Amino acid sequence: MKQSLLIVSHGSKHEEPLETFKKLVMHVRNKNKFDKVMYAFLQFTEPSIEESILDMYNNSIRNVVVMPYFLFKGIHLTRDVKEIIDIAKSQYSDMNITLAEPLGYDEILVDLIIHRAKQSKK
Repeated sequence: MKQSLLIVSHGSKHEEPLETFKKLVMHVRNKNKFDKVMYAFLQFTEPSIEESILDMYNNSIRNVVVMPYFLFKGIHLTRDVKEIIDIAKSQYSDMNITLAEPLGYDEILVDLIIHRAKQSKK
């Protein structure tokens, strides 16, 4: 079964973080690891998670991994995003929607923190 990816960000009222997030999504898309890569925002801007899932459904996408671009399983993931996904699953019963784990702990993030900290000394 073909698999698509929906990357979900918190959202922002400011343009710079939105553009950075869209750049990240574009680079994930360019890796060609998923049939389709889309994005959505929890709040403040569009497309919403609901809108993106509906768009995927209307385009015959039936297997979706929702990847939260969040560090930890806070209230937004355990309540807000989960509730949205649960509603979507009931609305689109022929669609397989899986919520992935947040970024959490990873050695890659450890290296990135060190790299960013060293950059700040320059």
